[in-house]
Amino acid sequence: TYTTGPITAACAVSASFTLNSYTVTATAGANGTISPTSRSVAHGATTTFTVTPETGYSASVTGCGGTLTGTTYTTDAITAACAVTASFGLILPSVPTNFTASAVSATRIQLIWEDHSDNESAFQIERKTGADGTWDQIATAPANTILYADNVTVGMSDLIYRVRAANDAGSSGYSNEAVVTAAGQRRLAAGRSHSLYLGSDGSL
Repeated sequence: TYTTGPITAACAVSASFTLNSYTVTATAGANGTISPTSRSVAHGATTTFTVTPETGYSASVTGCGGTLTGTTYTTDAITAACAVTASFGLILPSVPTNFTASAVSATRIQLIWEDHSDNESAFQIERKTGADGTWDQIATAPANTILYADNVTVGMSDLIYRVRAANDAGSSGYSNEAVVTAAGQRRLAAGRSHSLYLGSDGSL
Protein backbone atom coordinates (compact mmCIF):
# COMPACT_ATOMS: atom_id res chain seq x y z
CA THR A 1 0.00 0.00 0.00
CA TYR A 2 1.29 3.41 -0.98
CA THR A 3 -0.21 6.25 1.11
CA THR A 4 0.16 9.84 -0.03
CA GLY A 5 0.60 12.85 2.22
CA PRO A 6 -2.17 15.42 2.49
CA ILE A 7 -3.21 16.38 -1.03
CA THR A 8 -3.40 20.21 -1.58
CA ALA A 9 -2.97 20.26 -5.34
CA ALA A 10 -2.87 17.98 -8.34
CA CYS A 11 0.04 15.56 -8.15
CA ALA A 12 1.23 12.33 -9.67
CA VAL A 13 2.35 9.03 -8.23
CA SER A 14 4.99 7.08 -10.17
CA ALA A 15 5.92 3.43 -9.53
CA SER A 16 8.96 1.59 -10.94
CA PHE A 17 9.72 -2.10 -10.71
CA THR A 18 12.96 -4.09 -10.44
CA LEU A 19 13.05 -7.80 -11.23
CA ASN A 20 14.00 -9.83 -8.15
CA SER A 21 17.12 -11.97 -8.22
CA TYR A 22 17.99 -14.95 -6.07
CA THR A 23 21.15 -16.78 -5.07
CA VAL A 24 21.50 -20.38 -6.17
CA THR A 25 24.27 -22.17 -4.27
CA ALA A 26 26.02 -25.40 -5.29
CA THR A 27 27.94 -27.93 -3.21
CA ALA A 28 29.68 -31.20 -4.12
CA GLY A 29 30.48 -34.32 -2.17
CA ALA A 30 33.68 -36.32 -2.37
CA ASN A 31 35.11 -37.59 -5.67
CA GLY A 32 33.95 -34.77 -7.92
CA THR A 33 33.30 -31.04 -8.31
CA ILE A 34 30.52 -28.64 -9.28
CA SER A 35 31.13 -25.13 -10.53
CA PRO A 36 30.54 -22.33 -9.95
CA THR A 37 29.67 -22.54 -6.25
CA SER A 38 26.89 -19.94 -6.59
CA ARG A 39 25.02 -17.83 -9.14
CA SER A 40 22.72 -14.83 -8.90
CA VAL A 41 19.67 -15.58 -11.04
CA ALA A 42 16.82 -13.27 -12.09
CA HIS A 43 13.28 -14.29 -11.17
CA GLY A 44 11.93 -16.81 -13.66
CA ALA A 45 15.28 -17.50 -15.32
CA THR A 46 17.23 -20.78 -15.33
CA THR A 47 20.93 -21.31 -14.77
CA THR A 48 23.52 -24.03 -15.28
CA PHE A 49 26.35 -25.66 -13.35
CA THR A 50 29.18 -27.86 -14.57
CA VAL A 51 29.49 -31.22 -12.78
CA THR A 52 32.78 -33.12 -13.07
CA PRO A 53 33.16 -36.60 -11.52
CA GLU A 54 36.60 -38.06 -10.90
CA THR A 55 37.66 -40.94 -13.10
CA GLY A 56 35.66 -44.07 -12.29
CA TYR A 57 32.76 -42.16 -10.71
CA SER A 58 29.33 -40.99 -11.89
CA ALA A 59 27.39 -37.94 -10.76
CA SER A 60 23.93 -37.50 -9.25
CA VAL A 61 22.59 -33.96 -8.78
CA THR A 62 19.50 -32.68 -6.97
CA GLY A 63 17.99 -29.30 -6.16
CA CYS A 64 16.20 -26.37 -7.81
CA GLY A 65 14.12 -28.76 -9.94
CA GLY A 66 16.91 -29.30 -12.44
CA THR A 67 18.11 -32.00 -14.80
CA LEU A 68 21.59 -33.35 -15.52
CA THR A 69 22.60 -33.82 -19.15
CA GLY A 70 26.16 -35.01 -19.60
CA THR A 71 28.17 -32.76 -17.27
CA THR A 72 25.69 -29.84 -17.34
CA TYR A 73 23.04 -29.39 -14.66
CA THR A 74 20.25 -26.99 -15.68
CA THR A 75 17.86 -25.68 -13.04
CA ASP A 76 14.15 -25.12 -13.45
CA ALA A 77 12.89 -21.52 -13.49
CA ILE A 78 14.14 -19.87 -10.29
CA THR A 79 11.50 -18.16 -8.12
CA ALA A 80 13.32 -18.25 -4.76
CA ALA A 81 16.77 -18.94 -3.37
CA CYS A 82 17.61 -22.63 -3.62
CA ALA A 83 20.55 -25.05 -3.42
CA VAL A 84 22.03 -27.62 -5.80
CA THR A 85 23.86 -30.67 -4.40
CA ALA A 86 26.09 -33.02 -6.38
CA SER A 87 27.11 -36.47 -5.14
CA PHE A 88 29.37 -39.00 -6.79
CA GLY A 89 29.24 -42.79 -6.78
CA LEU A 90 31.75 -45.37 -7.88
CA ILE A 91 30.99 -46.89 -11.30
CA LEU A 92 30.98 -50.67 -11.70
CA PRO A 93 34.12 -51.84 -13.53
CA SER A 94 33.90 -52.95 -17.13
CA VAL A 95 33.58 -56.61 -18.11
CA PRO A 96 36.91 -58.33 -18.90
CA THR A 97 37.01 -59.64 -22.47
CA ASN A 98 38.86 -62.11 -24.68
CA PHE A 99 39.20 -64.53 -21.79
CA THR A 100 41.19 -67.67 -22.61
CA ALA A 101 42.28 -70.75 -20.68
CA SER A 102 45.02 -73.15 -21.74
CA ALA A 103 46.74 -76.07 -20.08
CA VAL A 104 50.50 -75.48 -19.89
CA SER A 105 51.13 -78.62 -17.86
CA ALA A 106 49.11 -81.43 -16.32
CA THR A 107 48.76 -79.36 -13.14
CA ARG A 108 48.66 -75.80 -14.40
CA ILE A 109 46.01 -73.87 -16.33
CA GLN A 110 46.94 -70.43 -17.63
CA LEU A 111 44.15 -67.85 -17.75
CA ILE A 112 44.50 -64.60 -19.73
CA TRP A 113 42.05 -61.73 -20.23
CA GLU A 114 41.85 -58.10 -21.28
CA ASP A 115 41.33 -55.46 -18.59
CA HIS A 116 39.05 -52.60 -19.72
CA SER A 117 38.65 -50.82 -16.38
CA ASP A 118 40.64 -48.21 -14.53
CA ASN A 119 38.67 -48.47 -11.29
CA GLU A 120 38.65 -52.16 -10.38
CA SER A 121 40.11 -53.28 -7.07
CA ALA A 122 40.34 -56.97 -7.94
CA PHE A 123 39.41 -59.71 -10.41
CA GLN A 124 37.29 -62.64 -9.23
CA ILE A 125 38.16 -65.92 -10.96
CA GLU A 126 35.67 -68.78 -10.96
CA ARG A 127 35.87 -72.40 -12.09
CA LYS A 128 33.51 -75.31 -12.45
CA THR A 129 34.12 -78.92 -13.36
CA GLY A 130 32.03 -80.14 -16.28
CA ALA A 131 29.10 -78.38 -17.89
CA ASP A 132 26.80 -79.38 -15.04
CA GLY A 133 29.22 -78.38 -12.29
CA THR A 134 28.82 -75.59 -9.75
CA TRP A 135 30.76 -72.36 -10.06
CA ASP A 136 33.29 -71.75 -7.28
CA GLN A 137 35.45 -68.68 -6.82
CA ILE A 138 38.97 -70.04 -6.80
CA ALA A 139 41.01 -66.84 -6.63
CA THR A 140 41.01 -63.07 -6.32
CA ALA A 141 43.66 -61.39 -8.45
CA PRO A 142 44.88 -57.82 -7.83
CA ALA A 143 43.80 -54.81 -9.87
CA ASN A 144 45.43 -54.47 -13.31
CA THR A 145 46.09 -58.20 -13.51
CA ILE A 146 45.68 -59.84 -16.92
CA LEU A 147 47.00 -63.36 -16.21
CA TYR A 148 46.46 -66.00 -13.54
CA ALA A 149 47.85 -69.53 -13.27
CA ASP A 150 45.60 -72.11 -11.62
CA ASN A 151 47.09 -75.17 -9.95
CA VAL A 152 44.76 -78.07 -10.63
CA THR A 153 45.05 -81.85 -10.96
CA VAL A 154 44.09 -83.49 -14.23
CA GLY A 155 40.64 -85.03 -14.06
CA MET A 156 38.15 -86.78 -16.27
CA SER A 157 35.99 -83.69 -16.86
CA ASP A 158 36.42 -80.41 -18.64
CA LEU A 159 37.43 -77.38 -16.59
CA ILE A 160 35.42 -74.23 -17.31
CA TYR A 161 36.54 -70.77 -16.20
CA ARG A 162 35.19 -67.22 -16.12
CA VAL A 163 36.35 -63.92 -14.60
CA ARG A 164 34.83 -60.61 -13.58
CA ALA A 165 36.16 -57.31 -12.26
CA ALA A 166 35.11 -55.93 -8.87
CA ASN A 167 35.30 -52.78 -6.76
CA ASP A 168 33.44 -51.30 -3.78
CA ALA A 169 30.38 -50.63 -5.97
CA GLY A 170 30.03 -54.31 -6.87
CA SER A 171 31.10 -56.62 -9.67
CA SER A 172 31.02 -56.37 -13.43
CA GLY A 173 29.33 -58.93 -15.58
CA TYR A 174 31.22 -62.11 -16.32
CA SER A 175 33.62 -62.58 -19.18
CA ASN A 176 33.08 -65.24 -21.78
CA GLU A 177 33.61 -68.77 -20.50
CA ALA A 178 36.86 -70.54 -21.36
CA VAL A 179 37.13 -74.33 -21.44
CA VAL A 180 40.10 -76.64 -20.97
CA THR A 181 39.11 -80.14 -22.01
CA ALA A 182 40.07 -83.19 -19.97
CA ALA A 183 41.67 -84.71 -23.06
CA GLY A 184 43.82 -81.64 -23.53
CA GLN A 185 44.99 -81.77 -19.91
CA ARG A 186 45.99 -85.43 -20.14
CA ARG A 187 48.10 -84.83 -23.22
CA LEU A 188 50.52 -82.75 -21.17
CA ALA A 189 53.25 -84.21 -19.03
CA ALA A 190 52.72 -83.97 -15.28
CA GLY A 191 54.56 -81.14 -13.56
CA ARG A 192 54.37 -78.65 -10.73
CA SER A 193 53.50 -74.97 -10.98
CA HIS A 194 52.63 -72.05 -8.78
CA SER A 195 50.07 -69.26 -8.98
CA LEU A 196 51.27 -66.03 -10.57
CA TYR A 197 49.87 -62.72 -11.68
CA LEU A 198 50.83 -60.63 -14.68
CA GLY A 199 50.16 -56.91 -14.49
CA SER A 200 48.83 -54.94 -17.44
CA ASP A 201 52.26 -53.29 -17.65
CA GLY A 202 53.83 -56.70 -18.26
CA SER A 203 55.31 -57.10 -14.77
CA LEU A 204 55.00 -60.38 -12.85
